[in-house]
Amino acid sequence: MSEQRLFRSIYNIENITVEYIMRNISVKAVNNVSINIRNREALGIVGESGSGKTTLALSLLNLVPSPGKITSGKLIFDGKIDVLSLSDEELRAFRWKQVAMVFQGALNSFNPVLRIGDQMLETIMEHEKVSKQEALERISRLLKLVRLEPNRTMKAFPHELSGGMKQRAMIATALLLNPRVLILDEPTTALDVISQKYILSILSDLKKKLEISMVLLTHDLAICTELVDRIAVMYAGRIVEVAKMEDLFLKPRHPYTMGLLRAVPSVVGDVRKLEPIPGAPPDMFNLPSGCPFHPRCPYAVERCKREEPYLEEASEDHFVACHRWREV
Repeated sequence: MSEQRLFRSIYNIENITVEYIMRNISVKAVNNVSINIRNREALGIVGESGSGKTTLALSLLNLVPSPGKITSGKLIFDGKIDVLSLSDEELRAFRWKQVAMVFQGALNSFNPVLRIGDQMLETIMEHEKVSKQEALERISRLLKLVRLEPNRTMKAFPHELSGGMKQRAMIATALLLNPRVLILDEPTTALDVISQKYILSILSDLKKKLEISMVLLTHDLAICTELVDRIAVMYAGRIVEVAKMEDLFLKPRHPYTMGLLRAVPSVVGDVRKLEPIPGAPPDMFNLPSGCPFHPRCPYAVERCKREEPYLEEASEDHFVACHRWREV
C-alpha cells in the first residue's frame, strides 16, 4: 500500500460549530473546528472537562442531543459522503457501519436483564441480512480479539462481568458492523491502572489487525502515548494545537499544552514538582475576548486580549493557535 493511500484522510471535519441554545442564550460548545481523521491512524483529542471533546465526537455521527445543533460546517466521509445531508434512514445505515462510538460510561451501556450474546446478536441482525450462524461466528471472533472467552461472555449477564471485561465487551459490540472509524470516549474511566493498560494494549492490537482509524477522547495526555499517532488539544470548544504525538510531547507550542504536560508526572529523569494550570476553565456562557486562554496564560500580552488566534503551521504537520508561539 502506497504511503499516500495509507495516510489519506478518511473523514474531513471542516469548520464545524455546535451550539446549545437555551433561553435565548447560545453557547458554542464546538467553535469553528477543522481537522481530518486519517486512514488507519489513531487520533487523540485531549482537553479538560468541558472543552468540547464529546460534543465534537457526537457531531461526527450527527448525534448531538437537543438543545444542541450543528449550526455550520461540513462533515465529509471518505471524500464523498456529506454526513450532514443524510436522511434519517441513511444516517441509521452510516452510524456504527462507517463510524462507531464507545460512549463515556460504557460500563453501564448493556441492558442488565439480557445476556451479552443476545444483545450483540440483536445488533447484527437488526442492521444486516446475515444468518444467525454467521452473526454468532462474527461475535465469537471479535470477543477473542478483545481477549474474552466467547462462550462464557455470551452467556453472561452484565453484572457477571468485571468492569474491564464489560468495557472490552462494549468495544467488541461497537465493532460488530465492521466500522472504518471507531471513536472511544474516555475508554479507561473507572478502571484500575492494570485494566487501563490492558484496554490500551487491546486497542493497539485492534488498530493493527482490523486496519481501522480510531479517535481517542481523553483528559489524560499520558494515555495518548500508548496508542495515538497524532494529538489535537482542545480548549473552550476550539482546537489550539495539533501535532504528531512525539512532536507534541517534545516540542509543544501552545502555553495550554505546556501546562497540561507540566501537570503530568514524569516516569523518567528527575522527579519534579507538578505544576497545575492556574485558574479555571472559562465560563462558556461568558468567554473572554481574544484568546480564551489568555486569563490563565503566563505569556499573554495585550494583543492576546483583543484578537482571537487561529491555527497556523508552526512546522511540518504541527499547527498551533497562539499569537506568541514563536516566543514561548
